[in-house]
Formats: sequence, C-alpha cells, structure tokens
Amino acid sequence: MGINSVKVHLSKDTAISEIKLILGADFEKKKVFLVVEGQSDQKILNKFCDSNTQIFISYSGKQGIEEVVNLKIVSDKRVIGIRDKDYCTQASSDRIFFYDKCNSEMMMLSFHDVFESIYYEYYEGIFDSKELINFIFRELSKISKLRKYNEDNRMSIKFEGFHHNDLLDSENKLKLEEVISKIKEINSERDSFFIGDILNSEEENDIEYLNITNGHDFIWFFKTLCNKEKTGKGVSDHQISSTLRGSFNKNHFSNTNLYSSINKYCDDNFISSPFI
Repeated sequence: MGINSVKVHLSKDTAISEIKLILGADFEKKKVFLVVEGQSDQKILNKFCDSNTQIFISYSGKQGIEEVVNLKIVSDKRVIGIRDKDYCTQASSDRIFFYDKCNSEMMMLSFHDVFESIYYEYYEGIFDSKELINFIFRELSKISKLRKYNEDNRMSIKFEGFHHNDLLDSENKLKLEEVISKIKEINSERDSFFIGDILNSEEENDIEYLNITNGHDFIWFFKTLCNKEKTGKGVSDHQISSTLRGSFNKNHFSNTNLYSSINKYCDDNFISSPFI
C-alpha cells in the first residue's frame, strides 16, 4: 500500500490507534490526516488528495469523526475531520469541516452539470434536467423538514428502511400518507403522532433545498423515477452514486467552501494542504 492509499478500518478505535502511531513516526510532520464518515466520502476525496494525505474512515458516522478529532491522544492540528453538515450550525472543533450544503451529495449536486451526468445517463422521462431536480427537491421537502426537526430537537427518529419503490403515485409524486405510515412503523416503539403533523404542515416558500435535502433520499427518489420510466433493466442507488462521484472533478471541488476553508486553516497553522 502506498502512502496515499485509503485504508479500510473496521472501527474508530482502529483509526485512532493508527493515526497515533503514524503521528509519532512522522518526525518531519509532513502528513495530513482526514477523518471521514464512510467509504463514499473516501471515494469522493481520495482523487483530490496529495500523496502525504491519508484518509481514515470513522465507521461511526458523524459521531465517530467528532470522537476521533476531539480525542486528546490525537489532538494534532494535522488531524482534520470532514463530515456532512446535515442540520448542524456549528462544528465542535476548528479541525472539523462541513461539506458544502447539507451533505456530500448536495455539495456535488450544487453544480448542475454534475446532476446532468446522472440525468442523461439514467433518466428517460419528460422533465428537462432543471425541472427534474426541482421536482425531486419539492417532493422530498416535507421529509427533509422532518429530518431537520428530528435533528434540531434530538428526537432520535429512525428513517432507515422507509425507502420503498411503491411510494410514488401515478404522477410520480410522493404518497405522503404511506410515507407517514412507514416512518411510524419503523418508530413503533415510541410516541410518533407528531410525524404526521410535520409532514402535513404547510409548505414554506423560501426553503433552500440544497441545505435541507438528505442525499440518500434524493438518490432513492431519482432512482425510483428512473426505474418507473425505464424500458430496460433498472438502475441501482450504487450506480447513481458512483456516476455522481465520478462526475465531480477537481474544478468543481476547488470551487467549494470545503476546499477553501481547509486550505485557509492549513495556511493559518503552517500545515501543507491535503489537496493537490
């Protein structure tokens, strides 16, 4: 494995141990360490990284990144966390940086030509690319509001498992009552009456969709639309995500706030940029 290899770690404890070991052996202090949530983050960032940069996966999501970066035994300015912002407004450390917009997918989709890469590859419907992306954002907006409410109020609502292919009606709109039913079913052990109230609330006119939409929701909805319109074999979430990442290039990345913020942090702390 070369020094720019991305190593797969089974837990944040493994990542912590290896970061600590490499820090101790890096007498010239040339290496920079990026701690990310998962393998998709690794795939997005690896092609932009310098040979002295090593990426470690927390395998514990955002919480794992917070724990690794804030741990005293690896409290070196060269250990930097990158995580989805979701609905957080303030990072817990000056060494933790958010993707632009809500999450990595929304950061990539903020460049319309990146969305067009999946639009032209997989979509066979009647919408043009701008109509389609706005349609998906609008249809997902109530789920997005519920996700934001959940995080803002620390409600611990579970969403895993509600993505089903039968949740769009004949006009490709979200079957809201069935979504409510599925999310309530997933959270059956708790009082979840408020879920329907939030999902049925009036739409706001000034929603910034890129700052509120969950990337997995977007890819699921896009995939479901494509598979309803497609005449041949259906497309998978994995294929869409892979095409999205592959279309996000250095020019896009260098125009993100994430890129400029990390480079500024490195300049301010006399650290080499982790990026090429």
